[in-house]
Amino acid sequence: MFLFILRAESKEISKRVSFNKIQHFSSIKFNITSVLYQAKNNNKSVQIVFFANTPIIYRLSKCGNSFLSTWDKVLQHEIFLQDDAIDWFLNISNASCRGNHSEMHQLQLDLLPSGPISGAVMFKVFDRQTESSKYRNTTSFIINSGGNKHLSFKSVISDDFLAENTTVQIKSDLTSPVRVNFGKCGLILSDESFHLHKTDNIVLTGAVLSKIKSLAGIQCSSHNEETSFEFLVTTDNTTSGVVFFGIVKENESSDVEYVILAVFIVIFLLVIFCFVLKCSKHGSSKMLQKKIEDNRNRFPMAPILNRCDTCGSIHRLQ
Repeated sequence: MFLFILRAESKEISKRVSFNKIQHFSSIKFNITSVLYQAKNNNKSVQIVFFANTPIIYRLSKCGNSFLSTWDKVLQHEIFLQDDAIDWFLNISNASCRGNHSEMHQLQLDLLPSGPISGAVMFKVFDRQTESSKYRNTTSFIINSGGNKHLSFKSVISDDFLAENTTVQIKSDLTSPVRVNFGKCGLILSDESFHLHKTDNIVLTGAVLSKIKSLAGIQCSSHNEETSFEFLVTTDNTTSGVVFFGIVKENESSDVEYVILAVFIVIFLLVIFCFVLKCSKHGSSKMLQKKIEDNRNRFPMAPILNRCDTCGSIHRLQ
């Protein structure tokens, strides 16, 4: 008797999006949900490889809104999506555009060429990437740069960052305003760029932190830590100073709320106390005035000319 043992393996799915001699802005639609789902279900990565014959900036969009783009022009570019990054791409892919359900599962490759350009971007299920090193959590970034410079600072996502209701605070003490973004492996969150003034205090919550967390799931050969991301700063003028990037814990936020509430209660009690004291004084003065009037009526005083100042009591002179 012969026993045949068959082992079925799902064939790895890939997707290639090509472009040829593109001269003007072009948006190419494509569907990679099958690649994303296979990687997710098999605990694997998604490899994304971009190449062109001329350096170019490219963007990934949905419903005409860019969610990821290169920071500078690239000739070749390779990244890997894992875990949260795969879920992020799936959520965006499965969303439907307003008034156009036919674009569900569709993403867009936006190309911004300065001349004729050809190339392709490939999406492929790939073996899971392993981390080679860890970075310490960086909470402050020292900036000392000339004008029109791109600065990149690495940071990691700690357990506190992953907790619910997390609040991140960005403070600045700079000589000139800068533009801030979050990125990794040459990509940036194209819809989350903002300006940071000389002295500023910006709070990040909810959707923005979720995108940063998803961004950390992207890996590349030069940056393959699953829990890390880049804090990107662009300077338009000569700039020096410090940018602080820190997590405000929930209990710290609660302590602040309690302090504010306590101050409010104290102020409220002081207002009531002052009001009562004022009314009490006003009432006492009225009572004293009434008592004096009553005494005057009961013990009428003689006219000044008819009073004896040395008698010790008031009486009429005969």
